[in-house]
Amino acid sequence: MKNRITLFFLSGLICIVCVLYTGTYVSAEETGCSLTLNCVLNTDYGEEPIVGSEFAAVKIADVSITEYNTEHILKYSMTERFKEYDCDWDELSFSELHKKAKAVASQVTDDDIICRRKTDKSGTVKLNIQQTGFYLIICTDPAREDVSFSPFLISLPQAINGELIYHVISSPKFEGQHPEPELPSDPEDSGDIPQTGQMDTRYFPLTAAGLLMIVIGGALFIRKKGS
Repeated sequence: MKNRITLFFLSGLICIVCVLYTGTYVSAEETGCSLTLNCVLNTDYGEEPIVGSEFAAVKIADVSITEYNTEHILKYSMTERFKEYDCDWDELSFSELHKKAKAVASQVTDDDIICRRKTDKSGTVKLNIQQTGFYLIICTDPAREDVSFSPFLISLPQAINGELIYHVISSPKFEGQHPEPELPSDPEDSGDIPQTGQMDTRYFPLTAAGLLMIVIGGALFIRKKGS
């Protein structure tokens, strides 16, 4: 009886350890991405949405994701097309990133663009980029001559507070400003649930099995002790 209880405990722990070990790598290929842009001009009369401006995404690097303790480490591998712009991205300031973005944008052609779309009546546009990576976002067709958006670089996913955010919302800035990614929400035109990359339902049955074995082992132990 004692050996049976020990076996239940060990089997349960093995199941849970397997899940934890598997979770130390996040598969970038299995999780879709999206980038939603909110383009709103702040005026003396309130917020004015920029309607009909076309934005485009250019992939300049692939991303690999590893987990170290509770943090996610993102590593970038430049595409051959933009290899000359490779650097230690983590060490760049906002100002330096802005300069890099403008330098890369100056070399972009139509063949480099993977998706493009115009802002709607609320000044919002969702770019269904799908693949993880490091992207340059540019305004390819501004709706107004007096409004100029700065090109900017953004990583999909974003690593924020120990989580991976695959569906990112950002507010492009006008010339002289720098974009800052915001926490995800549910865009009106999307039925997608924001993903963190850490919830993988394939491992739920294994986790449940491990916990069940531990509970059964504990029950058997208590029963034996009571008798």
